Amino acid sequence: MAGSESCRTCHPRVYAAWTTSVHAKNMAPATAETVVGDFESNPVYRFGGTVSTMSAEGGRFFMEYRAPTGRTEKIEIAYVVGIKRHQVYLARREAGRLQVLPTYWNIEEQSWRDSVEGPLGGDGPLPTTAAVYWDNWGRTWNRACAECHASDMKRNFDPKTAAYSSQYDPQINCESCHGPAGQHDRHWRTLRRASRGEKPGEGGDMVPFADLSAQDGVLVCARCHAGKKVFWEGYEYGRNFYDYFMPDVWTTGAFFVDGRSSGLNYRFVDYMQSRCFQESGEKMDCGYCHPPHDLASHANQGVAESNTLCAQCHLSQKTRLAEHTHHGPQSDGSRCVECHMPEMALDLRMVVRDHTISSPLPSLTLAYGVPNACGNCHAEEGPAWAEGHVERWYGETPTYGRYKARVTERAQLIGAIKARRSVNAKGLVDMLEGPARSLIERASAAGWLHRVADDPAAFESLLSAAQHVHPMVRYFAVESLGKTKDGRAIEPLRRALEDPRRTIRIRAYDGLLELVPGIRRETGAAVRRVAEEHRHCYDVARVDDPRARSKMAFTAMRAGHRDEAERLLEARASLTPHTLEGYSDLFHFYLIEEDLKRCGEMVRAMNQLAPRSRTARFAAALYTMVQGGYAEAISMLETMIAAGQDSRLVQSALEKARAGLLRRGPTP
Repeated sequence: MAGSESCRTCHPRVYAAWTTSVHAKNMAPATAETVVGDFESNPVYRFGGTVSTMSAEGGRFFMEYRAPTGRTEKIEIAYVVGIKRHQVYLARREAGRLQVLPTYWNIEEQSWRDSVEGPLGGDGPLPTTAAVYWDNWGRTWNRACAECHASDMKRNFDPKTAAYSSQYDPQINCESCHGPAGQHDRHWRTLRRASRGEKPGEGGDMVPFADLSAQDGVLVCARCHAGKKVFWEGYEYGRNFYDYFMPDVWTTGAFFVDGRSSGLNYRFVDYMQSRCFQESGEKMDCGYCHPPHDLASHANQGVAESNTLCAQCHLSQKTRLAEHTHHGPQSDGSRCVECHMPEMALDLRMVVRDHTISSPLPSLTLAYGVPNACGNCHAEEGPAWAEGHVERWYGETPTYGRYKARVTERAQLIGAIKARRSVNAKGLVDMLEGPARSLIERASAAGWLHRVADDPAAFESLLSAAQHVHPMVRYFAVESLGKTKDGRAIEPLRRALEDPRRTIRIRAYDGLLELVPGIRRETGAAVRRVAEEHRHCYDVARVDDPRARSKMAFTAMRAGHRDEAERLLEARASLTPHTLEGYSDLFHFYLIEEDLKRCGEMVRAMNQLAPRSRTARFAAALYTMVQGGYAEAISMLETMIAAGQDSRLVQSALEKARAGLLRRGPTP
């Protein structure tokens, strides 16, 4: 990498704009210039029994944190991350980890907050055994954040020592978006030295953004501004996005039933649903609204200035603004974004704008509780009042009627899926195959079709989707085929091993591992190639992901590779020594293996960490049951239910314990 400084000589104005942007200020060492939170007044912040005391000493910044257990530690701030909505703080820990501290500075509110506090957060602090407790693996910056909050990231994780020696540029530098600049820089510098007055021709290996389609332009931003799964490391601009990443859609991310984000999904999926993106004759990639170098905001603009971008296409709304909005021409109600890109409260008390660029449907607020734009200004009047006005103003409009019917039908389908009710197979097939359906609808429908794969039309639709022209649809169809556990899926999954996109090949192999346990022993060229890609994905790209270790372990176990499964689960537990999940996975492994001695060791380890947790209590009840203590196990499970620790697994175990008691009678 040449580094952003190498761009400065030839691109001084662009470089100057970038230095003021949130990309340039993404992350930095903690100094008096970069820390924006209040440390100087020694503030004390309390949340749910935890206490954070901030201080500054000789140009260094500290957070003294009292955990839910009462343990207090004074921690030095190493880095700051964020400069726009909030700023979080990182601390150096053992084994090269950078951990995201629990208390952050909300820039918009100018106040301290806890990381789980907010509209979608909890009522109290996280237990110290939670994966996302600040000092555990879920909040390790090297693993969870660096993919987007750094440039040229090399994690350098050693699985033998569970340690990092990471290397990175903390800024989002020029090459993060434009690709490696070394050849480009050398080419132009050579020509300048040879002839100061000469204007060179094509130089280097960088593709001009002006040559990209809107779809490819959006993918440049999606690398960071999309919730996604990472399959491969080392992505650089110019390489195929879908060889490295697969964005989350409605099947996996946090979304309301109308398809809008309910959590930090980073706007990609929202924008891909918008008609502006799908149907505009303009090149409406992210840069259309967000200048790519200075990332200037459109906030605090007047109505006319704010509406300028929209009015370039929506001319009739510009000339008949008040008639369209039914609000005063200078009021916020006549600002396009207030109705079509309303502010939505998400995690970390952040407020971001909805990027589906859709119209308000208060009727869905009444039916499903989803937010709508009218409620931002008219909360006291309520959604029924808003629905009355929307229907009176727009109800007779054919375009609005079709839009409302389509989104309502979709919400009913997604609502049924979320509630785990029976799913309408025809509804999913129509979502996948119907005209004018968005890419997100099609990919999500493909991802859900395994639920109704016993329906012949649904299965045929799934087979067709596995050969769709777009890799996102193919990926979720292939994933769905693997979940059917149906022998008819084997051949299409084998064909997917030849897919041009690596993410799809790896997901197809995942499915075949479940359906064809002996596939590991096959020697065909396609199988061997994808087997190696699959190994690299899990043993290199995801080597520090504990859940990936567990997934591979239980897959190996089902294929009869017991020793490999145990090794993977032990490695997983070593990654997460302060959480319950690793011990729980080992407990269930030993339970299947009928190794009661090791089961007991895992139960004791969990009880030592968190004796009152559902995970520890459930494992103890199962351990008691398999030793024949049915009556005691029933009592333990009923106590869990009474304490609000109920689940389908608890209920299933209770039924088995009662059946065992009936067969054998009370344990002496």
